[in-house]
Amino acid sequence: MILGGLHIEMAALRKAGSWLQGSGWAETLVQANVASPGIANSFLKAAHVTRTRRGHQITAATLNILQHKAYGKYTEDAQSDGHELLEFGVWCQQRAECCPQFQYWATTLNLELSIFMFVRSLRESNFSL
Repeated sequence: MILGGLHIEMAALRKAGSWLQGSGWAETLVQANVASPGIANSFLKAAHVTRTRRGHQITAATLNILQHKAYGKYTEDAQSDGHELLEFGVWCQQRAECCPQFQYWATTLNLELSIFMFVRSLRESNFSL
């Protein structure tokens, strides 16, 4: 038996929800007025695929923006101190090694982006993505 695209997406979103369980993610979405408490908690179980995907899209966009802002601050500080700049990928890897919280949210971002790429490949029937 082979699952269809919707069921695979639901399973992936549930996996992301279990990864985020207990992280404060649902509470953060409520504080940011992205969702009500009940809906934010339903994102963890992927009860409604479209809403859940939207919550993860907002999260991925926010994490990406925050990562790039932090890198921008690093580049400003490094330039003012006369240090050599690390490339973005190297900087992210270095931050992940020294800061477990950065590693957790960077892993979350990578998981969400992987899910989005997979869903896009299903919709476009382009599995080389």
